[in-house]
Amino acid sequence: MKKLIIASLLCFYSFICLSQGIGSTENEIRASHIERLLKSGNMDNGLYYLCYDYSLSDSRIWYFFENGICKYKTMEVFNQESLTELVKMYNENEVAVSQTEWIQYTSDGIERTKLSNVNGVWSFTSTLEKK
Repeated sequence: MKKLIIASLLCFYSFICLSQGIGSTENEIRASHIERLLKSGNMDNGLYYLCYDYSLSDSRIWYFFENGICKYKTMEVFNQESLTELVKMYNENEVAVSQTEWIQYTSDGIERTKLSNVNGVWSFTSTLEKK
């Protein structure tokens, strides 16, 4: 039971981290994650990214930028317990469109999050549809 409570708290923190970022600049994201070692670089297609590993919940969060603004973000989840807790949090805090898709209405537009599994790795990817 204690392990489940700790996992739930860690997943909640990961959920909060994932819910931040879209529409933010790199400096704003770095300021909100001052205690984390953020890695940065360019993808093969030239897209700039920031990334950090959140080992306590066994996840990795990616922020992708275009023209200096975070356009989308992804959280990869590497264990079943964390995945289950995060799905519960999305179901409780956002509007479920399907078993693998949620939306949240924000002042910037509609944030759409999709859960997918690519090569055995589960990930939540969020994009923002401007109003």
